[in-house]
Amino acid sequence: MSSASKQASPAARRLALRLIFGVCIILPSLGGHNDKWMTQSEDFLEIIRTCIHQTIMSGFTANYSSDPAVELERINFSMLVSLYAAAEMEQKEKRLPSRPLTLGYLLDLIQVVMHPDDAVTTSSIVTPPDDLDVAQTILVRWGDTIFWSWETWDDSRLANTEVIVFLTTVWINKFNESLDIRITEASYRCTTLNYFAASSAILNVLHHCQLFIIRSSRAVERAVFVA
Repeated sequence: MSSASKQASPAARRLALRLIFGVCIILPSLGGHNDKWMTQSEDFLEIIRTCIHQTIMSGFTANYSSDPAVELERINFSMLVSLYAAAEMEQKEKRLPSRPLTLGYLLDLIQVVMHPDDAVTTSSIVTPPDDLDVAQTILVRWGDTIFWSWETWDDSRLANTEVIVFLTTVWINKFNESLDIRITEASYRCTTLNYFAASSAILNVLHHCQLFIIRSSRAVERAVFVA
């Protein structure tokens, strides 16, 4: 696969990534035929993992800059995460747990896509953006990344998982939009067979909302006391 080849040009890698994303994510989401032969391949999962590691090791500069190159970089990140999620969900029964290093890299990519300017805070969790850019839309509305992330990071004590809470909040905020009504077979299996992970994800959002209310109330009380 040219997207993981060290000899391939950046343009060839981008083209390969977009073609694979179209076949594995967009086509099934639009009701097209999905024979799953690609996402069910262990080699495919290893190739995507290699691409993720290469991306992190090469460094990245993605942020909310209007530079088209930066926007393309974030779109690449979201496609990589979506493809990894699709492959892991299809191979759930036979795969080994993801390596901690890979999980850390995935969180880094999700952070850059969803909240690149700074770290996710409680205040940002309870105020999700109304408008999403292309990279964010891919993670929130295409494929099964949301459901996979709930199952992968189901322990809120893990470091840097606040970005998953933020991702969930954004998804809830966009749930009623038309594209989200379609639930794929993989996401249906995830939510029905692992309802604990789904419940935990929603409870984490509610927990941060509670923290925000408590902190806001205390800030108001201090302001009144000082006045």
